[in-house]
Amino acid sequence: MTPSTAIAPALPAWRRNARPGLSLAAAKAGARPGGNGDASLSLLPSVRSLGPGMGTIIRPSARDRWLSGILSYYTPTICETTARSAMAGNLFAQWLMFDLIEQTSPRISKNLNELKNAVKALDRQVQPWALKGAKPTAEALRRALVIESGLKSMRPRLPYNEADFDATIYDLLDAVGKGIAVLEVDYEQRNIAGLGTIVAPRCTHWVHPRYYGYPPGTSTQDRLMLNSREVGFVNPEFLLAMGDGKDVSLWIDFPEDAFIVSIIKQKSGHPLNASMLRILGFWWAATNFTWDWFLKFAQIFGAPFVWANYEQGASQDTIDRILDMLDQLGGFGRAAFPAGTIIDFKEAITQGTNNPQLLLLDAANTVFDLLILGQTLTSQTGDQGKGGGSYALGQVHAGVRGEKIMATAAEGQRVLNHSLVPSLCRLNFGDDSQCPTVLFCERKTSDPLAMAQRDQVLTSINGVKLVKSEFYDRHELSVPGPDDELIEGQAAGLSAPDPNLKGAEPAPQETAAAKAADASPDDKAKAQIAEAVQTHVRPILERLLLARIKQGLIDGLAEKPAAVAQAAGTSEGARKGWDTRRGMGGAEKSAEQRELAEAPKHVEIPDEHWTGTPKEMHDRADRIMRGFTSVHHPQLGEIKFTRDGRDKTLFDKRTPHEFQSVQALPELTKGGRLVASEPDRKGRPEVIAMHKLEHRLKIGDTPYRAEITVRETRNEGKTAHKFYLHRLKNE
Repeated sequence: MTPSTAIAPALPAWRRNARPGLSLAAAKAGARPGGNGDASLSLLPSVRSLGPGMGTIIRPSARDRWLSGILSYYTPTICETTARSAMAGNLFAQWLMFDLIEQTSPRISKNLNELKNAVKALDRQVQPWALKGAKPTAEALRRALVIESGLKSMRPRLPYNEADFDATIYDLLDAVGKGIAVLEVDYEQRNIAGLGTIVAPRCTHWVHPRYYGYPPGTSTQDRLMLNSREVGFVNPEFLLAMGDGKDVSLWIDFPEDAFIVSIIKQKSGHPLNASMLRILGFWWAATNFTWDWFLKFAQIFGAPFVWANYEQGASQDTIDRILDMLDQLGGFGRAAFPAGTIIDFKEAITQGTNNPQLLLLDAANTVFDLLILGQTLTSQTGDQGKGGGSYALGQVHAGVRGEKIMATAAEGQRVLNHSLVPSLCRLNFGDDSQCPTVLFCERKTSDPLAMAQRDQVLTSINGVKLVKSEFYDRHELSVPGPDDELIEGQAAGLSAPDPNLKGAEPAPQETAAAKAADASPDDKAKAQIAEAVQTHVRPILERLLLARIKQGLIDGLAEKPAAVAQAAGTSEGARKGWDTRRGMGGAEKSAEQRELAEAPKHVEIPDEHWTGTPKEMHDRADRIMRGFTSVHHPQLGEIKFTRDGRDKTLFDKRTPHEFQSVQALPELTKGGRLVASEPDRKGRPEVIAMHKLEHRLKIGDTPYRAEITVRETRNEGKTAHKFYLHRLKNE
C-alpha cells in the first residue's frame, strides 16, 4: 500500500509574516486589505502596540535616572581619556560626560536649546512624492494624507515621559550635540475620518544609551546595535521571542520600523568621534576649574584687606585674640581688639578686566557660540565696546543664525525621511514606494503696516487691479457677506465735498507755505502716497514696460507713444528713447539684441552620470557654485551669484541631471532670454523686480529648458541684479 502523504495546510499571510513575540491575536488584528485594491491580506509586520505600552521593547527603568557623572571628576585629562575610550565602543561613558556638560554649562545648554527650539518652531509640510516637473499621483497624495494625519494626531501620555511629534523632533535633535540619539516608536491602529483605519505613531520614547552601542570586536560589520543584555534586564520576554528558545547574541540589530536612529555629525568620519560636544569637551573642563579659581579670587580680592599691627613681644594668646577679632570683623562688622592694636583697611580690587580667569571664561563662551550658533562678528562686539548694538552687525548675526537653524532643520528632516516616514508607509501600504517627505520651512512673517501701505499705494494708481480674495487673505480679513454690517474706508484725498464750499476758489494771496500749513490729514496722506509712488512704484513700472517693449509684447505701441509715456511718467525725450529700443524684429537691432540673437540654441555639457546620495550630489554641486562670481547679461547688466541664490537653487533638487546642470549656470544666465519681469509678490520694498530668463540646455543627449530667476534690488540708492533661482524642466 502506498503510504499517504500528509500535506500541511498553507499558513495565512498574516501568520507567516508575523514578527517573533507578537501574539496571534495581535498579528491577525494587524492584517488589513492590501494597499493595491486587491482582496488579499497583507500583514502590518511591525505593529507592536495596539494599546498604550503594549509591545514596547525598551521599558523605562528607574535605574536610567540614577546614572550620572560627578563634575569634579572631569579634568581635561579625564575628558580626553573618556573621548578616546569611546572609539573602542564605550558609548555610554562618553554620553555620561556629554549629559553632564549640558547640565552644568549654561552657555552650551542655552545655545543647543535655542537651536533645537527654533527648528521645532518651523512650519512643517508633508510633500507628496512626484518626479521633477510632474504632478503627484492619486496614490502619492493618499499616502501623504495618511502620513500627515498620523503625525499630527499622536497621543502621548505625559506622566510616562512619552513624546508627541514636536517633542519627537526635539529628542532626535539631541544628536546635534551628542552625535547619536535613539527613539522607540509605539504604534496603534487609529480611525481617521475620511481615511478609515490607519497605523499611526501613538508616541515615541527617548532611549537611554546604555541600551545601544557599537560592538567592540571585528566579527560583525561596524554599525549601531542594541545591547541585548541591557534590554533583557527590563524586558526578558523580548529576548525569549527573539531567540526562539536559543541564546541571543550580545549585540542585535534594531528591529525594523521600531526605532528612530538619529546620527548628526560635525565632521566626516565615524559618529563616535564626530559629535559637537566632543569638540567642546576640553573647553568645558577648562571652564569648570576656571570657575573654581575665579570664585577663590573673588573671595580673596573682592573684599577689602584688613591689616592689624600688634605690639612687639605680644603673647600668642593676644595674637590669637586679634585673629579671632579679624574673623569676626569680616563676618559681623564689629570686633574688640587689645589695647595698642592698629587696624588698617586696604581697598579691594576694583579693576577685573585683565583677570586671566575671566578672559578664559569669555574665550570659552565665544567658542561655544561660534561652534553651536555659528555667530560671526557679534559674539565679541558688545564686550569690546565696538558697537554691539550696530544694526548691520545685528543683521549679520540674524543671517548666520538663520542659516544654522535651517542646516539643523535639514538634518532633522533627513532623519525623519529615512526612518519614521518610510516605516509608516510600510505599515500602512506594505511598501515604501511613492513615500512622501517631511519638509521644514521658515514661517512667513510680514509687517501688517507695510503691507497696508503697499496696497494703499497700488490702489491709488490708475489701472492697477488687485484680486479681492488675495487682498483679504493677505491682511487676514474675512470677505464680507451679504448680511454683514460693514465699516467702509475712504480713499485718501477723496473725502466728500462740503456743499457750503462748492465752487469756492482759494484766495489769490494764499501762498504754498500757507497751503502746506493748513493741509488736511487727507491732503498730507495723499502727498505721502505720491512720494511713495515716485520712489518705489515708478521704477518698477518703467522696468516692466521696458522689458515688455523689448520683446514686442505690446501690440500697437508705436501708435500710442503718448499713453505709454504718460503711464510710465517719462518725458517726451524718454518716450522717444523707448521707441528707438522697441521690437525685437525691427530693422535696426541694438547690440544687446544682436548678442542674444547670436547666442547658441543650446548650452551643451557632457553627461557625467553623477551618482551617490542626494546629500553627496548636493555637496558636489555646492562646491561648483561656490566658484561662480558674476556674469554680464546684455539686457540686465551684471548678475552676481550669491550664497542665497546657491542655497535656494540646491534646496529642492533631487536627480543627477538637476544637480549637474549647475555646471552650465554662468552660460545659461549670460545668454538667457528675458521672458518676463514682475514685481515682488511678497511686496518687499528693497526688491524692485523679479526677472525671468530662459535658455535651452542639453546634458548629453537629453534636452531641457532652464528657467532662471534674477532678483533686482535697491539698497542705499544702488541697484543690483542677483541670481536667485534655477529650475530645470523637460523640453
